[in-house]
Amino acid sequence: MGSQRAGGGTGRAFQRVADTLRSRLADGRTYPIDRLLPSERELAAEFDVSRDTVQRVLRELRSEGWIRAEQGRGHRVVKTQSIHSPDQPQGHAKRVNLELVLDKAFAAEEVALDVYSLTSESLVGRLQEQAGRIRRGEISPRGIKIRMLLPAKDALMDLPRPCGGGDNAALLERLHGIIDVMAGMVRKTLEDLNTEGWVPSVTVAVRYTRSRPQFKLYLVNRTEALHALYRSERRPITLHGGETVDAVDILGMQATLIHYEKGADPESHGSLFVRESQRWFDEEWINSLSGATWRPSGATAGE
Repeated sequence: MGSQRAGGGTGRAFQRVADTLRSRLADGRTYPIDRLLPSERELAAEFDVSRDTVQRVLRELRSEGWIRAEQGRGHRVVKTQSIHSPDQPQGHAKRVNLELVLDKAFAAEEVALDVYSLTSESLVGRLQEQAGRIRRGEISPRGIKIRMLLPAKDALMDLPRPCGGGDNAALLERLHGIIDVMAGMVRKTLEDLNTEGWVPSVTVAVRYTRSRPQFKLYLVNRTEALHALYRSERRPITLHGGETVDAVDILGMQATLIHYEKGADPESHGSLFVRESQRWFDEEWINSLSGATWRPSGATAGE
């Protein structure tokens, strides 16, 4: 979960840089373990932001355990996201991550993505990468449909909370600010593809649940699933206004993603997991609180 200042150019710049760097760290290809990140000056130039913004992002990534500071050298990568495919034969595990799964999914004519998560931060950068592929003419889906199940503002959230107890209202306000911003970024990324004429049919629907997600789940074209349990970890969190709180937070980017895929055998582990997870999501969707649906004709109420 990343830090967010609601509104304002500085807050949006912070979130943009943080999301991009987390995505690069998670896939382990751009910034593999033990590699030094580019310097603050290089990052500021790449993202066209201030050094102060870069420094705040790096503090956030250090607190989340992705990188460590080294005197006189910069920041070294110490963690990437772990992915496991249980259906692969021993010794023949293929490399799978959200980026590669979405690469395959968006090559189809019709794209369907169901997401159950805390904030959907992991998804935003990946969708922007797919939008880039579409604009470059590498792929040309005719339709994209995304359903997102996210925590409601009145959800029963025990985390994040200050260490030692106390009021967590400010932490929850920050969390829901991130949820709103990320959902808006998903919508805008796909809305732009439609309004610019790249994708004829786009639907983004968001609904809300009153329980805190214990896991994240991506269901892709009803044939693949990525699943990870959220972790709780003590770390400093910077609130809007600059106050830092020592808190127990919810972390998802560092959790191990388990990949499942439907196979020829309908009773295989992967086939069963995808089928039952899709059934669970469809039932949760029906029972969830109405949210907002965007279609090419404009915003409407719920589905």
